Amino acid sequence: MLRLLAAALLFATPALAQPAPTGPEPDASLLRRTPALSLAAPPKPLAAPLSIGGAGWGPFKRLCVTRHLIQPDGKEVLETEPSCFTVTSAKPQGTTWQLEMLSDPLRGGPRIAFAATRDAAGVVANVSITPPEGAATPPPAMLARLQNIFRIMLEVHGLRATTIAPNAHFLLPLQLAEADPDTTAEGGGFACSPSGTATLRTRPVLVATCRATARTNLGDEAVGRVDIVGHFAIDTETGLILQHRYSSFLFMEKDPKKVMPNLRWRGISRQDLE
Repeated sequence: MLRLLAAALLFATPALAQPAPTGPEPDASLLRRTPALSLAAPPKPLAAPLSIGGAGWGPFKRLCVTRHLIQPDGKEVLETEPSCFTVTSAKPQGTTWQLEMLSDPLRGGPRIAFAATRDAAGVVANVSITPPEGAATPPPAMLARLQNIFRIMLEVHGLRATTIAPNAHFLLPLQLAEADPDTTAEGGGFACSPSGTATLRTRPVLVATCRATARTNLGDEAVGRVDIVGHFAIDTETGLILQHRYSSFLFMEKDPKKVMPNLRWRGISRQDLE
């Protein structure tokens, strides 16, 4: 979460330090440096309300998120290893899909097997984690927390079934406080506006421009803030996000005791569900 990311910044190399003027990066600047979506053609404006969702999953087998930091010279540097998982089984039972997934190993660690359901309304539930072979089962409280984090991870990659009207704003929820009580998303998540409809990898999508602000209480009266602006391609059949491309800016909004006085990081996130 943001708190862990902010703490990691203390160990950043001098080449990544960005001592710029205080304050946030303007939304227009964030949007200018956001990579383009891989659409077959530019979006067509919505001419009528569009129904999103109704199918719990689909043919999707793999999801990956890759994050880069932007150096002062504009070059991208991989922030962490890509966060990916493979769908090993996806079976519909009525209107609810039974999903089995396997995460990619991070930093040489084990792969984590987990299962969940996603129904026609886009609700993720019944999350369970299978400890790696040879590993002890975590205490119940820790296991419940881990399963909740995996549920939230799946939830943020989809929009629940809804209807989007032309020129109407909608919310893409970010349940950050449920994973970390010290982290909150302003307004409950991404505030989105529809750009239109398009096709991505042969699937009809709703294209939206979205922005979000999240804050983390870092202690000692310090508050870290990240602003995010970018583009999302939402699968109209399932409500799942097939692709996002967004820019972010992390900085200290409040730091009276100079915990991290030079914290200013520019980043880019790329997500693909295939």
